[in-house]
Amino acid sequence: MKRSFLQKIVLLSGIFVIVTAILLLTPTSKIPSSVLLGTFVGTGAFTNQVIGTTATQAILTYTAPDANSCSITVKDDQGQLVKDVDPAIFTTANLDTRNSALSLGTSRIFIIGKRVAEKGIDGKFYSRALQANTTHTYIITCGNKVASGSFTTSNIPIGNNYHDPLPADLNNPGSYAYPTFTGDRNQQVIDPQTGLLIRPMTVASDNANLGFGAAGFTDMCSADLVPDVNSNLGYHCLISSKLIWINSNTGETRLLSDIGISWPTPYFGPCYTGITLDPHKGNTLYCSTGEGGVSVLYQIDYEGDNRAGNLSSVLPNCASAAAPCFRYTMLTPPAQSKDIEAQVKALSSEYVQSGFTGSLGWYMVGDQNGRLTMYRTANGQDTVGWFAIFDIATRKIIAVTSTWRHAPLRWGVLHNGGFQGDVDWLDIGLNTNARYVPQSYYSKLTSDLDTTVQQCPINTFGASGVACSTVNIDGEPCSPTSLLAPFLPANPSKCADPSRPYYLQDMEEGDYIFFPLETSRLIKKISTTKWVIQRNINPPRFQPTGTAMAPDTGLGNKANGGAWSEAEWDYINDPFALNVNGLTVVNEINNNATHASYRPNVKVESGQIRQGAIPNFINAPRLPVLIDGPFAGVSEP
Repeated sequence: MKRSFLQKIVLLSGIFVIVTAILLLTPTSKIPSSVLLGTFVGTGAFTNQVIGTTATQAILTYTAPDANSCSITVKDDQGQLVKDVDPAIFTTANLDTRNSALSLGTSRIFIIGKRVAEKGIDGKFYSRALQANTTHTYIITCGNKVASGSFTTSNIPIGNNYHDPLPADLNNPGSYAYPTFTGDRNQQVIDPQTGLLIRPMTVASDNANLGFGAAGFTDMCSADLVPDVNSNLGYHCLISSKLIWINSNTGETRLLSDIGISWPTPYFGPCYTGITLDPHKGNTLYCSTGEGGVSVLYQIDYEGDNRAGNLSSVLPNCASAAAPCFRYTMLTPPAQSKDIEAQVKALSSEYVQSGFTGSLGWYMVGDQNGRLTMYRTANGQDTVGWFAIFDIATRKIIAVTSTWRHAPLRWGVLHNGGFQGDVDWLDIGLNTNARYVPQSYYSKLTSDLDTTVQQCPINTFGASGVACSTVNIDGEPCSPTSLLAPFLPANPSKCADPSRPYYLQDMEEGDYIFFPLETSRLIKKISTTKWVIQRNINPPRFQPTGTAMAPDTGLGNKANGGAWSEAEWDYINDPFALNVNGLTVVNEINNNATHASYRPNVKVESGQIRQGAIPNFINAPRLPVLIDGPFAGVSEP
């Protein structure tokens, strides 16, 4: 059926998805996930309006004064000509006779932006996408007639923050069609697939090796804006122990200083166990470090106007140099027995009794509500460890707990601590001792454990009915190596098997046990070698003599097992994580991901969110993050 041009305009504006699909006119085009924004009406010598936008494109319609071609100029909110209509890069790109424009007489549709990068006249690739969430202005020039207007692109759709595969350069197999980076620090690139503005943080000449952590919970920048010499506001960011200033308006990056080369006191070595920014004092950092077994905390204050510096050197000490410089304040002076280790020992007799020593000092997680959250492992990540909380105002350690002693933090090895913003709960990430058999602590069955179950004895753990079994084992859990707790010497008197001489602690009623493909719970210890366990799967599995029974953490979904466990610790109301009322160390039984990100009232994990304050969000339903927004009022089923 042949349509009039007016009918085509109505069709194109009514089902914008079809327009978007054909407007790129390339085989690699992809329908963007977007919300069609409202109409933006222009002014001038003839009728014009933008009838819809996505994060990367806009549809401009107008009625030209005659049948001749018109030229289009489009600028972003910084006054820069957008590359999609720059004739110096793409020949005739500013004319409404180009491919991504439709015309019939004086009626015109001009598609501004493309979700691709294309090779320009100079042989370099340039993004043709518009910048997302940005106000643009346009001028239409038709002979001596001029019209103009403005429009705002949509933000990147929620849930669509993944990156599509890099588009291939069809003219050069094996190469990518992505914007060319020139090595110019001031270069601005629009990601062609999302509309995200990209600016170089470093260039090759900086010789800066910056990297990011594996977790999503880390805050790399302070939320407090700080000015430069011209009163432009920006954020201090800390990446790979390098201090960087980023202009909050333009994204301009200035490299200020390394933090980790030379220091003002004998105690102060590189911040090898952590450094973090104060989220509410943009010029303040906290450093965890130490030498000779003495762990200390420093406050470091930047003094200066955020002029560009050098990442290969540290700014001088303000005590002997003018700004820009760092001013150092010792928060835990060893001479007064206030270093971290001394304070932890003074607060926790359990820490002293454990004989704990670590391979590293106290690693800093972050500044939560004016308190520095820290942890220390026995032998690196996924070995037993301790958490400690330091109050900045009082300069005191106020809370301490281990990963293995008190339920539900039993038999855990320390994976990480998660920063959660201005809350007084610490996210504790553990892996279970049971994950590391045969290097972990375990007992062995001395007789077959069949699938027969019996009535559970009276207990305080909620086990009831015909769901228990009696097991014969060789004794308390012991390990053939000291891998998970190297500070503990061999203790063969506690271990039945000479090949497993390393002992951590006795099993307690209520502890969980992991068999191959089955998790159970110790309900009653008849003796060291005879236990009653609750079988947590139906039907139970047959476990032959010699099977390892490894203690498991009290965290996670024990019906389904799993190595990863997570808990929330209320360290203000329960400074030793004793969890007497069961409300101060809360099991994240429905945790769906490691390295998730929590901020007050929302936790983001694996493409889903849970809402609510800590600890209420733990039992909140998971909500899917909307990937594809509605289009012209219609959502994908």
